[in-house]
Amino acid sequence: MVNRARKFQFGCLLLIIFFGANLFSDPAPTPVFSSMNPSISDISQTQPCHSIAEQNCCESCCNNDIFFVGGFLLWRPSQPGMAFCYVSEELNLFSPNILIAEQGSDWSTGFRIGTGYFLKSTPFDFTFFWTAFNHTSLSHVSGPFILGTQVLNPGGNFPVGGSLANLGGASSRWILKTDFVELVLGYRQHFDGHFTFHPYFGAEWGWINQLQKISYINFNAGNPDNFNAFIKSKNAFEGIGPKVGMDGRLSIVGGFGVFSDLSISLLYGRAHNPTSIVLNGETAGFGFPDLLFEYSQRKRVIPKAAVKVGIDGKWCFKERAWFAISAAYEAQYIWGAWRNQNSPTQNIFIPETGYSNLSLSGLTADARMGIDF
Repeated sequence: MVNRARKFQFGCLLLIIFFGANLFSDPAPTPVFSSMNPSISDISQTQPCHSIAEQNCCESCCNNDIFFVGGFLLWRPSQPGMAFCYVSEELNLFSPNILIAEQGSDWSTGFRIGTGYFLKSTPFDFTFFWTAFNHTSLSHVSGPFILGTQVLNPGGNFPVGGSLANLGGASSRWILKTDFVELVLGYRQHFDGHFTFHPYFGAEWGWINQLQKISYINFNAGNPDNFNAFIKSKNAFEGIGPKVGMDGRLSIVGGFGVFSDLSISLLYGRAHNPTSIVLNGETAGFGFPDLLFEYSQRKRVIPKAAVKVGIDGKWCFKERAWFAISAAYEAQYIWGAWRNQNSPTQNIFIPETGYSNLSLSGLTADARMGIDF
């Protein structure tokens, strides 16, 4: 059902692009030239340039462009509050040397694809983008004493593992999958042929799916037999909302320039936060069955901000097409993407409670191609 819903939404977005382009477009004006051999200046008087490039770049094909985008992402995610155990040199929760083991992360790749259309003889444009980023990382800790969650033994001491006690360690795997789809209408304004100012507004759809798998291997909670335990905490969000932003570009020389982009979105939708706990071994003494499941859903508003700063270059070919490349630093910040559930029946015993924020940052490189028709 989710895949069908996504396909339906993508189809609707494409229809909006093409129908909107026809709705807001006027027939192209008929040029009136002062001579039988029109010059570039004559053409620019009847067909003002509304493209990404500066005005002195292939002015005769700057109008009525449709363009396509393909991008590569090399980002590293970060999200505090995903602790999974304590590591200590002594069996004491209040030891000054105790450390909290947090989930780590690494660099991962993603992609961005899109298309856009400059409305005929106007400074307006439609753009559509789909950004996808997936990440998986594994963190493992070892030490003399590792203190697990009290959920595994709520009536007694913390379960204990570690090398000094001749027991096992703890690990945490983080799986992150994000998809963002946006459709915006922009207004492009040029200043002195070198600076382009481009505010825009529209809608954004977002899917943020996260899973943390915590494993305790060969732990002991004061019983004669050791056990293995696994906790899975899921945070899934799907929402839609308005998006506003502004980008600008300053032309330097030879088709190269510097640019920046800043945007803010408010996504409203359903948050789903189930947690399951599986105990293997002699678990009867803990007073819990082998499987616990806690289910939680709520409607939420999640703010999202994005900023991008970089350099690009654009070149035109035979007054009918243009090609551009760019490289930039991009950062996206999403408030309240992960819900920590510090309770006797959910998640791990950690000092952070409530919501923590997700950040995605790194290199974004893309290529664009525009065609005049």
